[in-house]
Amino acid sequence: MNIFIKILTYSLYIMGIIWIYNIISTLYNFFFKKHTSLYYYRLNHKNNFWQKEVNLFFIIVILFFSVRFFIYEPCYIMSDSMLPNLLIGDTILVNKFIYGIHNPFNNKLLIQNKIPQRGDIVVFQYPKNKKIHFIKRIIGIPGDKIIYNEYSKQIMLYTMKKGQYHLTSIIKYNFLLSPHNTLKQQTFFKNIFKTLKFLEYKEIINKRAHIILLLPEIINDHLKTYYHFHNTYYSWIIPPENYFVMGDNRDDSYDSRYWGLINKKDILGQAQYVLFNIHKEHNKWPIGTSLNRIFKIIN
Repeated sequence: MNIFIKILTYSLYIMGIIWIYNIISTLYNFFFKKHTSLYYYRLNHKNNFWQKEVNLFFIIVILFFSVRFFIYEPCYIMSDSMLPNLLIGDTILVNKFIYGIHNPFNNKLLIQNKIPQRGDIVVFQYPKNKKIHFIKRIIGIPGDKIIYNEYSKQIMLYTMKKGQYHLTSIIKYNFLLSPHNTLKQQTFFKNIFKTLKFLEYKEIINKRAHIILLLPEIINDHLKTYYHFHNTYYSWIIPPENYFVMGDNRDDSYDSRYWGLINKKDILGQAQYVLFNIHKEHNKWPIGTSLNRIFKIIN
């Protein structure tokens, strides 16, 4: 990405120099060279044509990359950590303006806009390698205390009031029911665990409902390995400018439970729309698309 930005910057510099040169040349010819012959008329007409073309192209490029760097950016989903809401092969549209304007060279926040909220699906720079972009859902915001139970897989949210933490809510998982009030299950098979069945549950955060995937019979033993101790509950206190994020595919997501919090300055934007989905195997040409994924709102 850095090489791409450098190439773009140099290209814009060159185009800008050409554009400025054409303007200066036009002004010079207008004030100091008032030719009346047919030859100079045709020459000026030809120069004006190319000048207009360069100017138009320059404006289009500026508008395109202004939108790309400051307003909306497309991203391609390559993992299943956000199933069932985001599928592998989805091309999504990320709103980069919603949280503010960032410097495209170092991602430094220039203008503050909306503050990220619980339940937002955000694209951010992976804290351990800023060249890699992750996409997860915000569970905890600055000032929160998060307690995660690896057995019930419930999240207890505490907020600070008058210097003490108070239990604000317990993020529970309810069965997703069909119209006939029977348990609706949708199976997402993994390549290496063909017999595991992921169950869909409904989760509500900030009065907004979305669907997550759980393996009720699976315990996150790798959490014990990661934190080097055996426990049932894991807790995090979120300092200012930091956020706790998790994938919707809870038992197959590498998120804040393992590598910690994300900083506000590393958040690139909020995922808002699925543009389309392309079925594609690794190192092979696309083999199809899903019509029901076209221009789908991300919840």
